[in-house]
Amino acid sequence: MVNEKAIFYSSEQSRLFAQTDIQFFITSKHGGFSTAPYETLNLAYHTRDQDSSVLLNREMVCKTFFPNKMLLWMDQIHSDKILEVSKQPHKSGFVGKGDAMVCTEKSFACMAMVADCNPVLVYEPKIHTFGVIHAGREGVKKRIVSKTIAHILQNPKAKVENMLIFIGPSIRKCCYEIGNELAISFPKKYLIQKDVTYNLDLIKMLQDELLSCQIKPSQTEILPTCTCCEKNLFSYRREGITGRFGLIAALR
Repeated sequence: MVNEKAIFYSSEQSRLFAQTDIQFFITSKHGGFSTAPYETLNLAYHTRDQDSSVLLNREMVCKTFFPNKMLLWMDQIHSDKILEVSKQPHKSGFVGKGDAMVCTEKSFACMAMVADCNPVLVYEPKIHTFGVIHAGREGVKKRIVSKTIAHILQNPKAKVENMLIFIGPSIRKCCYEIGNELAISFPKKYLIQKDVTYNLDLIKMLQDELLSCQIKPSQTEILPTCTCCEKNLFSYRREGITGRFGLIAALR
């Protein structure tokens, strides 16, 4: 039986993805086994939560959403490194260090974990290939999304006009305040100046990046949710010590 508390959003609700051959879920922070301050559905080991709780959370999510698939995950390092999923990953589901995972196998469910960064799904339905991406501030600066798109397009049968993109909840310009030392490394068009600080618009950066890849707005769905504002999701900016929710995707 589906644990409804664990679901924040799914492909079944999506205008672009509901009728496709890929299924995805954005998990909430509810319905798991972790205790405060990670209560309750923390999916990340690196938060200093109890490993046993994280393992129970992952097992519950996989059995609930993808009962016949193996859950794969990355050691996310705020890079532009793209990992190609092999047919025999580590028995724990660990794929390697990186921030994007590209998959063509139906037996796997791939996870990106976030608590303010952008969880991104790139899908080319004609060649049954998808990528899940952890795109934080550094990843966006390094253009990890367009590099993942280019990686998928190395397949001669892939076409950019076929691609569908989903960007899940993340910290938005309403809440993403940065200091001047960080602001000077971003183009002014993505900054909203305040008194002595700036707010950064990573979504606008991603939109412009996708346009530069010839991805049209009609091929893109951006969930209008700020993690710092949404109390049903983990937010590092809001909470400091906190868990991570996930974007988990798999081919049907």
